[in-house]
This record gives sequence, structure tokens and C-alpha cells, in this order.
Amino acid sequence: MQYLNRGVSMKKKVRKGVCRFLCGCMILFMSPCSIQMISAETVEETEVAESEKAEVLEAEVLETEETKQLEEMPDELTSSVYGSAQTWYPETSGYFILIVRDNAGGRTARYRIDCNIGERHSNGINYRIYYKMYLIGGDELGITLEDREYYTRHDNATSEIGAREYHLPVTFRLPELGHHFEGVSTSNCYQTYFESMEEETCSFVVDTNGCGMTPWGDDGAWHNDNIEVNYLENRYTIHYDGNGATSGTVASQPDVLYGKQIQLQQNQYKKEYTVTLDGNGGTSEAEKLTAESTFVGWEDHNSFYYNGIEFPWYAFDAPCYAKANQDLLESFGFNKAALVKHFYQYVIQGRERRISSPYFRLTDYMKYGGEDLKQAFGSRRESYLLHWINHGYNEHREGIGTIGVPEALSELSVYEDKAQVLNLSSKHKGEVLLKAQWKDAEVILPSAKRSGYAFAGWADRKGAKEPVYNSGDKVVVTENQTFYAIWKKSKPPVIERTISIQNGTDGFYTYVFVRDGGDGIKKTAFAVWSENQGQDDLTAEWQMSELGEKGDYFIEGQNYNYRYYTSAVKHKNEYGRHLISIYAYDSLDGYATADTDFCYCFPIIFDGNGGLIDGEETKQESRYYGTPYGEMPDAVRENFLFLGWSTEPDTEQDKEEDKKPDVIWQEKELIGEEDVFCHAGEQRLYAQWDESPVIEAKDQYYSLTDARSGRITEEILLQQACAKDRENSSEDNPEGILESGVDEEKNTVFCVEDYTEEEWKNFAHEGTTTITYYAKDAVGNVSRKQVTVYLVDTTSQQVEDKEKTFRFISEKYLDTITQDSIWRREENYRQLEEALQRNTALEVWNLSHQQMNEMKEYELQHNTGKMTEIERFRNKFIHCIGEYAEI
Repeated sequence: MQYLNRGVSMKKKVRKGVCRFLCGCMILFMSPCSIQMISAETVEETEVAESEKAEVLEAEVLETEETKQLEEMPDELTSSVYGSAQTWYPETSGYFILIVRDNAGGRTARYRIDCNIGERHSNGINYRIYYKMYLIGGDELGITLEDREYYTRHDNATSEIGAREYHLPVTFRLPELGHHFEGVSTSNCYQTYFESMEEETCSFVVDTNGCGMTPWGDDGAWHNDNIEVNYLENRYTIHYDGNGATSGTVASQPDVLYGKQIQLQQNQYKKEYTVTLDGNGGTSEAEKLTAESTFVGWEDHNSFYYNGIEFPWYAFDAPCYAKANQDLLESFGFNKAALVKHFYQYVIQGRERRISSPYFRLTDYMKYGGEDLKQAFGSRRESYLLHWINHGYNEHREGIGTIGVPEALSELSVYEDKAQVLNLSSKHKGEVLLKAQWKDAEVILPSAKRSGYAFAGWADRKGAKEPVYNSGDKVVVTENQTFYAIWKKSKPPVIERTISIQNGTDGFYTYVFVRDGGDGIKKTAFAVWSENQGQDDLTAEWQMSELGEKGDYFIEGQNYNYRYYTSAVKHKNEYGRHLISIYAYDSLDGYATADTDFCYCFPIIFDGNGGLIDGEETKQESRYYGTPYGEMPDAVRENFLFLGWSTEPDTEQDKEEDKKPDVIWQEKELIGEEDVFCHAGEQRLYAQWDESPVIEAKDQYYSLTDARSGRITEEILLQQACAKDRENSSEDNPEGILESGVDEEKNTVFCVEDYTEEEWKNFAHEGTTTITYYAKDAVGNVSRKQVTVYLVDTTSQQVEDKEKTFRFISEKYLDTITQDSIWRREENYRQLEEALQRNTALEVWNLSHQQMNEMKEYELQHNTGKMTEIERFRNKFIHCIGEYAEI
């Protein structure tokens, strides 16, 4: 089968013979993708036609035996019914039988198309042909004739009207909205020819071949002309217009299939303008503002074609029709084709009163459109619609009344961003243009200031003398625009002096004295913000709300007439520097301004913490919040080194010398001069001390021989002394004993100052000398202690190489000490005797036999004559001290 594209016609077939075909039928098969048409001409037997009669013959036909037989014929005619022996003469009327089958829905419709040849054309050649089509059986499928009358074509103009050769044009309209004819084939046709094809119509021509309306095959048989026509769903493209947008773009949506729901693109356009505020000699509160339009939705001003009518947007606006009628929105959504169909069936052809666009409601137009329309159209609704479409809108007639019209109706006339839509166009390859709709861009004009002038307002052109707008006015902006401040000269007040007084931690008062400049004092306004928070502290209407309180105030010997209280809570309890701008307005809104600042100030109590500050235990000073502490006083304390100041007191309590401290000393964080004071209220700082090391040492006795032989070394001398530092204490060393020599890890020193071995070796005879013990702790605190060393010409008072024994001793057995014991030496014997004669025990030791053996063993292995060893001995056996010590 051969297919022809739209607009391409086939050449006419040439057939010979006598046309004796009395009647025929046309069969159309219809499905979602194709139509098959079977066609042949037909006539009815009537009385001899009057060839010159001009009156139009009606569609009524004479019922004859032959026509009855015709109607009883089957749908498909495949053979001669009457036989070739019969002879039929040309006639001027007849009919077609059109059978339509919907293969997809399983429905069939039987139509009859009456055809009559009427009056002659004014050209004297052609004749008018009248058609009338009506359903005679089956289901109504909507197939319609495009026109009901044509003129014959290709008349030979020689024969009588009934015997002429002419063409009978028949055009059918596709019943499926949103579809189009795509191709046609008439390759197997006998007498029917394809002529032309549009989107929704397809035209054919039946050629009589000179036989009038009684075509007969030259082969003496009935013929079925099969015509196949394809139709498909339409496709269209959606474009997006920013409609004055200043930036952004939205991509088109091509190839949208009719019948398929689609989501509109998200708006990416922006429409904004820059507004410049020219102070014109003064200062505007804002130099530039941005006026941004709010996106409302997509406007659909595209016409829609339905039932042969073009519906422009001002007669039918799909989003408006849906959104103004909530029941339709719920039923159809934004299905434009369904909404148009409803409008046509229930408003135009029905009785409903609905708004169909922001400018049109049919019943309102019938009422308010004009008296001339009422006289011309009466109650014919479609006539009013067509008049509004073709004339009324352009003539600015009243298309909609004010009663019952929803507010902001124009805002309903848009699809929302990313809306789901369906069937926006019924045309194949249609172009749908959606335009962005915007709310007006607005700005609120600010105020402006100029010393010595009153602000009068704003003008929209340079050089203007009078204002057009006031501060606070909302102005619609449609382009980048500049506004110019307008000023009036005034005699503003004079701000002569200010002072701010702190109110504890709750806030502060700012006092000001304002003198009338000549135009009165209308008010004083205070703009206060913290340096840390910035102007976020300010309220939007501070010039109206943050006003000074008028009164008579006497502060520090001077008078003030306005004051303003700044609450700390209102400024998020910021206690640092605050910036204050004071505005004094006259009656013409001229003003004077003055700037000042304030910072909270709080007292600091310096506590000597055991020491003195300028001879006192405490000293009070003040600091501004948020500023460095700066220089701080020094403190002094005997036998202590002053380290600095801390917020923590000394937690160690005074103890008896022979008692162990309860608290191990810990270094505390000190406050430096560069540290920032951030304490709201009184702050107490405590002096921090480093106690000087304590050196325990006594006078010593050595023999001259020991000195000259070099046995009096620094190590021997250090064994006879001990240095303790409280800050050096730890769990392992609770007494804080310093190691002999230099301890680089702890940065401590314990030594004999200026010790030289040669000095001892140079002694020639007995006598005395002094040595100085030197102790330095980790922070550099130094202690010194001087003792006397006796050099005698006998055995040294300290014998290191004698045999050691461990024994019990008491006053009763004092004379039992052997002569070679070190306790027999004069000094040692005297000390032992004094100790044994005491009535009160310094300590009570409870010892078991095993503990006594352990002590003996320890004594034999260590030199307890050294002070440090004596301490270690006590620490090792400290659990034996006390009356109730465990044995």
C-alpha cells in the first residue's frame, strides 16, 4: 500500500465504459493509530431531474425497491447485486453510506450522507452540491463533515447536468482532539481520490467520470475503494519567558506529548533592581537598596483551539478557570483541554455562571456588554462569546462585573512553580509560551541626616525642590533608580556636654545637656550599641523609641536636662566599650548630633595573701571591662618571693614545723599585664608566693688532718646539711628536699657557696672558719645559711671509717659508751646527755624485735650522720612513731 504525505495528491485514474453503478457505500475504520475508509458513489432512482432547476433539493429521497435493497446490503460490497443487464441513467441526487469502526473500543457507527446537486454557479459551469450527514445506526463516534456544501469541479460544461463529469469533494474532521492526520493511501481506490490533509481534516474527491451520480464500473461490478489514513498524538514545545527578568534562564521543554502530564520547570529567573539613595549633601541611612520582585507563577496567554473556535486567554484562561472554580481544580487539575471542554459544554452551551478569565464571565458580558448586543444576540451564549473574542475585548467593553469576583483574581491566573499540567496545546508542533509573573518590586525609603537641616523627603529626579516621597513610604520600582534627598534649613539644638554614669552591673545612664538653637527641642534620641556586638544591638525604630527622659539632673557639679538608660540585659550583658550617638531634633526635624562612648569599670581588690602591699594587707584599684590589666602593684613577704597575682587564694594552711603539710603545693595560673580584664563586678586577686628554701645546718667539727688531707669535700659538707623547698614537694618527696648539687631537670641548686678544695688544704693550724650553704628553688628563689667549722688538732669529730654498732642508750647507761665511740666526743656527748636528761619525750617509738633488727641493718648500710640520711631514716620507719604504732 502506498502512503502519501499531507498536501500531495494522486493522479486521476482514467476508466472507460458506461457508468451504470446505481448506488454504493463508504466505510471508515477507526482506531487509535489509523483510519480505513472504503468508498463508492451512490444515487437514488427518482423522477427525471429538471436540469435547469435552481431550487435546492432537500435530502429526502424516494423509497424504491432498489433503495430498499441498498439499505439491506451488507457493510462490505464485493459483487454486483443487480447484474450488468440493468441500465441506469444519471441522476442529480443520491447518498453515501459511511461506516465507522473503532477497533480499539469495539464500537461501530453507521452514517448516511445525503448529496444533492443544486443551483448553477454564477460562472455558468459549476453546480452547488449540498451534503447532510446523520447517524442511522450504532454508536455516535463524533465523525463530522467539515462543510455542508461545495461546488462541483472539472465540469465538462457540455452534457446535461446529470451526465456531466465532475468531482464531488468530501472532507471529514477527526473526532480526536490533540491528534493529527499523518499519512494517507488511496492506491487501491477505484473512484475515490485523496485531495488534501490538515491536522484534523482529511479531504477526498469522488470522480463521476462523466456519469453524473450513477457511477458504474466498466467491468460491470461493484467496487470498494479502500483509503487508509494514519493519525497520531500531537507534540508541542513549552518555552519560558522571564518577562522582564534581570538574570537567570529556564530551559524549554520540547516534544511534550498530548495526553501526557508534565511538571513545569522550576523558575530560575530573578527580577531585581538597584535603588540608589543620594544624600544630596547629607547622609542616607542606606546608600543602596535592592528591590526584588517576588515570582508569582507562569502566565498562560496561549490560545486553545476547540470545536472550531480559537479561545484566546482573555476569553478563557485555564489556570484562572481552574483556581476560581475549586470543584474544577479538584476534578481536572491543570488539564487545559478538559477545562476548555467543560467551559464550552456547561457555560457556553449550558446554563452555568463561571469566571473564565480575569476579564470575562459570559453571564456578566451578556448583562453589561451593551444594549446593542442584547438586541443582536438575545440569549444566544455562543454569539456573545464570539463577539467578545473578535470585538469586545479590543473595544474595551465590560466583560466582567464587580459582584462576586474573587479578590486578586489576576494572581489566580498563573500556574505555580513546578505545577503539574496537561494538554496545554492541541496543535501539532505547537509552541506554548509561558511568561513569568512577578509581584511589584518595592522598597521602603529610609530617612537621611544632615547637620543643620531638616529632612523633607525624597524626590525621583535630580535638582527637585520639593519631595515626592516621605521616609517610610513604600515605592514600586520598575528599573534601576536613584532618589535624591530634599532638605530644609533649620536652627537645630546644640548638644553642649554629656556624661555617662554606671549603675552597678545592670546598666548605665547617659546624661546630656541640650540647648535650644531657635527651632525648639522636639526630642533627643540615643543610638547605643556595644563595640563587640556592633549595630545589631539597635532596634529598627530606635529614632522613635529610644528617646531621652527630660528632667533636671545635677551630676558632678553640672546640670543636664536629658538622660537615657542603657540596660545591660538589652545588650546581651556586654560590659565592654559602648558607642553612643546622640541626636537632638528641632521642631522641623533638623538635628544636631554628638558621639561619646562608655565602658563599664569594676573594682579589683589586691589581697597580699600573707604579704603586704604598700604596707597594707589589701589594696583597691579599678579596671575598665575589656581592657588589659596593665601595671599591677608589687607585694612583699619575709622569706618569700613574690610571683604575681592570681584569682585563686593560697590553699595551704600554716602547720607546725614538725607536722607534714596537708596540701601538696601546686602552681597557680598568674594574670599578666597583657591579659584582658573581663570580670563583671568586684574581682579579688591574691598575691602568689614562692617560699624561700629552708636550709637546716649546724656548726661542725673536723680535724686539721682531715682538712689538710683533702677529706673535707663539698659532698661531706652537704651531708651535714639539708635544704627543703615547699614548692618542690611531691608524693615521693613530701618534705620538698632539694638534691645536692645542680638538678637540671627541676632547675634547683643546693651547694656550698664558693667552695674550693685548696682552701681547706692550706690550713696550717687549728682554728675556725665559716661556710655558706646556698639553695635555689625552681623559680630562682635563693636562701643562704652560714655555719662555723671548727678545725682541731685531734681526730675529726666525724669519723667515717670506724666500725658501726647499733645499741640501746639511756641516762642510766650513759657511762657505758665505749671510749672509741663518736658519742664520746665532747660536743656529741654533751648533746646526748642533754637529750637524755629531758623529762618529756619528743617522740615515742614502739619497736618490735624484728623492727629493731631492720633498723640495725639499715644503720649498718647507711651513714645516718648525714642530715639527709636522718630524714630518710625517719621516713622509712615513721610507722613506728607513736604510742599506738603497730608492733
